[in-house]
Amino acid sequence: MWSLEFIILIVIFVLSFLNLLKLAILYFSTDLYHIYSYFFVKQISHPDLQVSVAVVIPAHNEETVIYKTLQSVFHNKYPNFRVYIADDGSTDDTKKEVERFIKNHARTKIGYIYKANSGKAEALNNTICNHVAEEVVMCLDADCLLSPDAIEKAAKYFNNPNVSAMISNVKILPRPYFLNFVQRLEYMMGFYLKKGLDTTNMEYIVGGAGSMFRKSVLEKINYYDSDTITEDIDLSMKIIQDGKQNWIVFGNDVLVWTQGPTNLVDLFKQRYRWKLGWMQTIFKNRNLLFNADKKFNWSFTLYYMPYMVFAQLMFLLDPIFILVVTYYSIVNQDFMVLAIMIVFYLFLCCIAIMGDDNMTLSQKIFYLAIAPMSYIAMTVISAIEYVASIKCILNWSKILHYKKNKHVSWSHVQRVKH
Repeated sequence: MWSLEFIILIVIFVLSFLNLLKLAILYFSTDLYHIYSYFFVKQISHPDLQVSVAVVIPAHNEETVIYKTLQSVFHNKYPNFRVYIADDGSTDDTKKEVERFIKNHARTKIGYIYKANSGKAEALNNTICNHVAEEVVMCLDADCLLSPDAIEKAAKYFNNPNVSAMISNVKILPRPYFLNFVQRLEYMMGFYLKKGLDTTNMEYIVGGAGSMFRKSVLEKINYYDSDTITEDIDLSMKIIQDGKQNWIVFGNDVLVWTQGPTNLVDLFKQRYRWKLGWMQTIFKNRNLLFNADKKFNWSFTLYYMPYMVFAQLMFLLDPIFILVVTYYSIVNQDFMVLAIMIVFYLFLCCIAIMGDDNMTLSQKIFYLAIAPMSYIAMTVISAIEYVASIKCILNWSKILHYKKNKHVSWSHVQRVKH
C-alpha cells in the first residue's frame, strides 16, 4: 500500500510537471511572438489604411482621474479618432472635469453621454451602439493613461481584416509602496506571457484597459452582456464563441498604464471580483470545454481552457503543497526544494524583465534589482487569490445562477489623483 506521504508527493510531482509544461510552452512561444506578429498579422495588413477609432471611456464618479486620462488620450497624434465619455450616473464632479477639459482644449473631439446608473456594460452598450460611428472601438478605463503613440500602434493591428480584438500591454503606475512593487512585477510577468498566448492562439481575456475591438464584430455578437460581474472577460468569450475567424492579438507595443489597488482590502476586492467573474464566465461558456468543433481553435478548447479550469481546482490544494514542503524542509533540514522554488520565480521574473521591449536599460536594471522580491510578490498575490477563491466557492449560487444576476453597481479600486 502506498503511504499518504508518497501519494501527496506524486500529486505534487504531477502538478509541478503540468505547470512547468505550460510555462515551457508559453515561454518558448514568446520567443516566436515577433516573428508570428510580423509575418501573420502585420505583413498581410494594408499599410496605408487608417481606420477610424472611437475611444470610449466608461465612467462612474471619476472626478479624481478623468482629466489626466483625457490629457493622455489627446497627447496621441493619430488623426482619425474621437473620444466618448460613457457616464453611468456619476454623482460627483465627473461632468465638470470633462467640461473643464473641453474648455481648455477647444479643438478636441469629445462626446459626453450621460445615462442613469445601470452598470458598466449597459453604459458601454448605450454609447457604442447609439453614438459611435467609427470602425474600431478602444475601451479605456477612466484611471488609465495612454502612451502618446498607443492609438496609432493599436489601430495598425486592425489594418489586418482578420483581427477582431487587440489586448494592450498594461503596466501598473509606479508608486513607492511594497504592494505597488508586487503588482508591477505580477503584471510584467503576466503580460510577458501574453506573447506566448498570442502565438499559440490561446488568449481569451481582453481586458478593459485600452483594449480595442472591431465594431462590426461587437454588433454581430450583440455587444456586452451584464449577467456576469466581469463584462470584459465575458465579451472576450463571446468573440471566441463566434468562431476562430476572429483573431484576438496582443499589442505588445501598445502601452497603457493603470492604477493598482493601494491597500490589501482593495486588492482583495479586485481579485474576488476577477475570480467570481471568471468562474461565472467559464460556467456560462462551459460548452467550449473539450469542444472539437472545427469552428474553434483547438489549442484553446482542447488544451488551454481545460487546463485553466484544472489549474484553478488544483489551486485549492496549494496550502497542502506549502505545508508538505515546509514540513519536509524543517524535519530533514533540507531547504533545497524551497530554494529551487525561489530561484525558479526569480528566473521567470528576470526573463520577463530582460524580454520587455518597452523598457530602457536603466529601468531594466532597477527591476532586476528588485527581482529577488518576485517569490514574495507571488506569495502575497497567491494568498489573496486563494482567499478570494474560497469566498467564490462559498458564493457558488452566484456562479451557477449567473443569469439571475443584475450587476448595476461599479466595483473599481479607490482612485488616487494622477
